[in-house]
Amino acid sequence: MLRQNVLALLKFSSTIFLTLCLVFVLSVQTVFAAPINGDIVNITLPDGSVVRVRVWGDEYFQHAESLDGYTLIVDKTGWIYYAQLTPDGTDLVSTGIRYRGRTRSAIRLANGQILRKGLKISRVGINRKVRSAKQLLHPGGAREADVGIAAAPQGNVLGLSLLIDFPDVQGAIFGTEMQNFLNMPGYTGFNNNGSVRDYYFAISGGRVTYTQHIFRFTAAHNKSYYTDPGQSYGSRARELVREGLNALRNTGFNFSMLSTNSNNVILAINAFYAGGVTNAWGQGIWPHQGWVGSPVWSANGVTADKYQITGVGNNITLFTTVHENGHLIMGCPDTYDYDGNSRGAGNFDLMSGGGSTNPPPPNPHCRTVLAGWGTSNVLNGLPNQTQVSVTAGNLTPYRWNGPNANEYFFIENIRRTGRWTNMPDEGLLIWHIEANGNNSNEQMTASSHYQVSVEQADGLFDLERNVNAGGANDLFHLGNRDIFNSTTSPNSNWWNGSTSGLNISNISGVGDVMTFILNTTGGPIFTPTRTPTQPVITNTPTRTSTSIFTPTRTLTPNSFTPTRTPTFSGPTSTPTRTFTPNSFTPTRTPTLTASPTSGGGSACSPVTSTITAPFSFDGGGTFCWQSSNLGSFINSWNTTSVSVNGVNVTNVWVSASSLPAKINGFWYVSYNSSVAWGHFEAQP
Repeated sequence: MLRQNVLALLKFSSTIFLTLCLVFVLSVQTVFAAPINGDIVNITLPDGSVVRVRVWGDEYFQHAESLDGYTLIVDKTGWIYYAQLTPDGTDLVSTGIRYRGRTRSAIRLANGQILRKGLKISRVGINRKVRSAKQLLHPGGAREADVGIAAAPQGNVLGLSLLIDFPDVQGAIFGTEMQNFLNMPGYTGFNNNGSVRDYYFAISGGRVTYTQHIFRFTAAHNKSYYTDPGQSYGSRARELVREGLNALRNTGFNFSMLSTNSNNVILAINAFYAGGVTNAWGQGIWPHQGWVGSPVWSANGVTADKYQITGVGNNITLFTTVHENGHLIMGCPDTYDYDGNSRGAGNFDLMSGGGSTNPPPPNPHCRTVLAGWGTSNVLNGLPNQTQVSVTAGNLTPYRWNGPNANEYFFIENIRRTGRWTNMPDEGLLIWHIEANGNNSNEQMTASSHYQVSVEQADGLFDLERNVNAGGANDLFHLGNRDIFNSTTSPNSNWWNGSTSGLNISNISGVGDVMTFILNTTGGPIFTPTRTPTQPVITNTPTRTSTSIFTPTRTLTPNSFTPTRTPTFSGPTSTPTRTFTPNSFTPTRTPTLTASPTSGGGSACSPVTSTITAPFSFDGGGTFCWQSSNLGSFINSWNTTSVSVNGVNVTNVWVSASSLPAKINGFWYVSYNSSVAWGHFEAQP
């Protein structure tokens, strides 16, 4: 859970070399601890020189590259090296060539081979690294998140925030600024849209007032003691949190004032330490979520368990703190891809990404199911041809259920305003939830798929294919895609391939109120009496009650006038569901075919997306990319086949001057790889 400008490096290999993970030493340091995706950071080398590195990942796994695309690792002394894969593809080893921050046109290895760019370890290797990091951070097999144990608290919720100075380093903004950032209504410092309190009051629909008891103390040792890379990762962080808890207990503070779960475990302990991150690897007090561990710490009948710790430099923004507290007080899992092979829920969801100073709300599965902050309006059972109205800014989504209690769809109306200002698109946002899925599984198959999926209206699956974190045509509306059913792409089928029965059409244009027609088993057009009153997010949230949606109708010749009488007549609208998992043929991956066209070559089809240099893709699958600009060269590796306008360029470096002629102004790149570490790039 990394984020923003301050980073560190996490241990990557069981040998002497480590993968670059989180880094530090920036001109302006900020708080971070959430996923990052290709952020450029500055690293200070042992000789004092500074190099720039691009980093992806979170606290469990990171991948780092030079700015020109070579994979990097770092040894225990802090020197950075160009990396190559082990023969089985599960790890990285050093080439012995140091990285000095310079762009290189080619790197020749000792065996005479040219080093490939963008090398990534296999999913087997990634899973091994993630397990290792979790074992270090979660002593005793502690849970990553208390998902589904009980609904999140409501009303007044009190967390604990420890502000940690060191004898040699004091916090630059640990006075009034930090107090206001956490607790002040209407806070606007550093361009934030409210305080942490404001954010949770808003996204809970006024159900939760989440504030912090703030305790500032000075640690027992200088900062270097806690950042010692020779100590087991997380051990000194736990020691530092325990110091803060003990110091607060010595003041006579009554810990039973803090909000706890049903087991009397403190819900939220936030530790912010002074001076930003100074670990060069995933060690010491590198930002993470962890557990206090053994021996058990308790006072006044309550126990300390989960905490999140991060460094604070000269400013602070909302995203990372509210993201981490989405784990602590809501019990919500991450919805980004831990290994960086896809974008998960992208910038549509707090638990995946979004604006740093104005992050989006959590997805409705997190809000309404896991946290229990609100309900949903169930569409099942409404008459055929019901016209449904959806108001933007509502926290109560529409829901379509199936026979499996763990799988369902949510529908919301998104406008770029308020908490949704930084959303990638506007229109109807359709979520596909499968509680047993995992957002590191982008394969879109019955056995391997996301837990929280955004049904992207353009049918390009750019989130799964790691193209972007959300695009301009991802949401449904008139003029883009105004229908969603079992035969569209994307479709409304369950993950096992059976028909869900969700069939909506006539989706209106983008607006504060959008409508669609729910099609079931036939019958007249029906307009509900009223749109259910739902909590609406404003910058000054108010407590708006949630009404129960009970549509009814009264028959008048040639017309239908809704009434408030909760009775129905006419056909029963029970969706037909046929479950045939053994005959499921996935339709989410386009089949590419080469067809002759003008220009002397052939173009793949259908086109899955348009690309332009610089462009880089890693992963398995079959795609057809259209481009008018492939830069100065293309390169690929670990692929089954790659062709440009029908010309085979599989796993070779090709200069732009050697590419075949364009077809009607475009090159058509056909890509196929059966492994997650397949790679294609076009570089300027």
